[in-house]
Amino acid sequence: MKIRTLSVLLAAGICLLFAGCREEKENTLVRCIVESGADQCAMTGEEYTFPLILKTVTVSGKPAGKIPLSVCVENGSELVLDKKSFMTDAGGVLALRVRAGKRTGDNLLKAAPEKNPDDAVIIRFVCGVKLTGAEQEGSADSVLQKPVGVRITDSKGNPVSGMKVTLTSDPLSGNRTFIRNRELQTDAEGNAASTVLLGGKTGIGSINVDIRGNGLDSPVKTLRIRTLSLNLLRLILGIAGGMVLFIFGMKQMSDGLTQVAGAKMRSILQACSSNRVVAVLAGTLVTAVIHSGATTVMAIGFVNAGLLTLEQSIGIIFGANIGTTILAQIIAFDTSLMAMPALIAGLILYFLPSPAAKGWGRTILGFGFLFFGMGIMNSELKAIGSFPSFIAFFRNFCCAPVNGSMPVLPILGTLLTGMIATALIQSSTAVTGITIALGTGGLVDLYTAVVLILGSNIGTTLTAVIASIPANRVAKQTAIAHMLFNLFGVLIVLATFPFKWNGVPVFFKAVSCMADGDAFAAIPQNLPRHIANAHLLFNVVTTLLLLPFLNQFAWLCRKIIPTGEGKVHFELLEPHLLDQPALALEQTVAVLRKMVSKSWKMLDCAILSCFIPVELDDKLLKKIDKREEKVDQYQHDIMDYLSLVMRRKLNSRQTEMIPPLMHCANDAERMADRAANIIDLTRRMQAAGTKLSDEAKGELTNIFSVLETQANAVKGTLESRNEAAAKEASECEKTLTGLAAQSELNHIHRLKDNRCTPETGIIYVELLGELLAISRHLCNISDRAIRYHFFEK
Repeated sequence: MKIRTLSVLLAAGICLLFAGCREEKENTLVRCIVESGADQCAMTGEEYTFPLILKTVTVSGKPAGKIPLSVCVENGSELVLDKKSFMTDAGGVLALRVRAGKRTGDNLLKAAPEKNPDDAVIIRFVCGVKLTGAEQEGSADSVLQKPVGVRITDSKGNPVSGMKVTLTSDPLSGNRTFIRNRELQTDAEGNAASTVLLGGKTGIGSINVDIRGNGLDSPVKTLRIRTLSLNLLRLILGIAGGMVLFIFGMKQMSDGLTQVAGAKMRSILQACSSNRVVAVLAGTLVTAVIHSGATTVMAIGFVNAGLLTLEQSIGIIFGANIGTTILAQIIAFDTSLMAMPALIAGLILYFLPSPAAKGWGRTILGFGFLFFGMGIMNSELKAIGSFPSFIAFFRNFCCAPVNGSMPVLPILGTLLTGMIATALIQSSTAVTGITIALGTGGLVDLYTAVVLILGSNIGTTLTAVIASIPANRVAKQTAIAHMLFNLFGVLIVLATFPFKWNGVPVFFKAVSCMADGDAFAAIPQNLPRHIANAHLLFNVVTTLLLLPFLNQFAWLCRKIIPTGEGKVHFELLEPHLLDQPALALEQTVAVLRKMVSKSWKMLDCAILSCFIPVELDDKLLKKIDKREEKVDQYQHDIMDYLSLVMRRKLNSRQTEMIPPLMHCANDAERMADRAANIIDLTRRMQAAGTKLSDEAKGELTNIFSVLETQANAVKGTLESRNEAAAKEASECEKTLTGLAAQSELNHIHRLKDNRCTPETGIIYVELLGELLAISRHLCNISDRAIRYHFFEK
């Protein structure tokens, strides 16, 4: 897949972001809707428990702020409002406190935009009736602790007895309850109630209450009592299942895009070598394809393999932190309707024979699982969003300002929670998704969500730290850079908390300005988008602040983990690159190239420095022995590494490459063995006390020159897909075969003329055989490199 295609993917993600953040032009047609607070019950003269929340929206459903409303009490009703003029705030919200009058029964309010009075909404409040046992929470399939029913009084507050009350379970509530006594009458205290058995699912049940009789000033339409049923096991399994599907989808999406674009990952990341800005863009682009943890681990692997410098890897990490926000922006949309089409389309593509289609199918299938898992988490958390026990639990983590100041202890506790959750899940994107689901369910506000995200950005650095443990010290510096970047970013954001902008901490105010809806309203608006934008703002601001000081940042990392005076060891066969098979195979070719070079150096010494002059220097022999040990180690490492690569998911080309690479490693190792054989031939020459004639030395020098040309051509073939070099290697083999045959004939003539001893003749012929074998090994390597496409076309 071309780099431009990846750029299109990133651009599409950015377009999604701005599509979510764009403000719609205000529509002149505005209507008023009831957000919450209608149908409440209270005794005469009492204030209703919850405020009435009205909202003004355009015809498309977008909030419309600063809209004057007309709110009045309908004829005959007696309701008292706490305001005389009514205008929604910037987020289109108006909150009213309402008090009951003396008229019992249904009392009505009428609300409408002043410019559109005909589009009015009628809001009911009930006076003289109090629901008993409402909003109770209990375990599924158990009897509620308190009976459920009503208490009825007249306008003077005296109990009304003899009123007929009917309780029925609402079949549309989705969590049906079972009522012991459905037909009731109020007693002398005005009470009528029945015990209730909750349903087996987690969620909200609804009981319809019908009141009949003449004890109230006006009739009461059907009332509803909510019951809260909690099936803890099913809730945990549902949330955990949704999270598993979310993480599995993210992994499938990442693997699919890596399968399509894996061969280009190295070129994209190495494009960062030009300057720090390009490094950030490369990190962002790659992380738009795979999640940030994988990008950071890949960067550590590249540093450990010597493919990137510390400064380049830091730029990639800066970009990776921005790139991880793209997926958060996508999941902040309501993607529930996209899950099934994505799963169907992905499965169809996955079963097509084309490898590219399979990769795209896996990617789309991953998106489907991701959206499906997100939908499950949203559904489960929405179901418990109004449960008192969960509200009380999450209040322990509430980071909203208290008396104008951000609370220190809840912030520290929430930070730690975000860190631990991310360290366990090993994905900050997954924790961000869970945080968005919590916000959607109404369990956390923007303040708490932001602190959770800050904690997750610290916790995600543990992945890089673990990955760097077996790596060299430069790779460890890269892991420290990732940790310091996120830690500095968190400290920068925390430092802004005491500073206010229109009474709101500046960071949160900046987040609220990035999208429609008031995040600080009584009922927060567009909260998922605000949470995703907070994640984006955190990473972009941190990058912009630290990017100019990248060199100083690298200096600090080197001070924390100094490399010392010794030579840094680079691990070419880097374990963290195994998840990118294309890169792992490229690294194997790089080690094969070093192996061929090392074997050739052995042959150079064995022929030119030992055999031709018939001299054996102890220092030189030790050097040759060390090189042979290194070549043997290379062969062992390549075989082990390729066996690990085979366990990954490979395309057809990658699968075909592995056997030839193994054979090439064996050929390179056999070349080193040939060098050892030539040393043995030299020892035999010394033992025989003979030397080569000047004519024989000249022939060997010519043959060696051709062999050296062939070796250089093979190394060139392993540098890139160089068919000309491979052809040259093949031609050299033919030339060398002819020269060896001619040298053998010349040697026979020398034997006949007594210019050479029989012992020397045998050794000389054996040497020619070794040189021909070396040439065949070299030719095998170059032929396989071209035939099996060791490099992409």
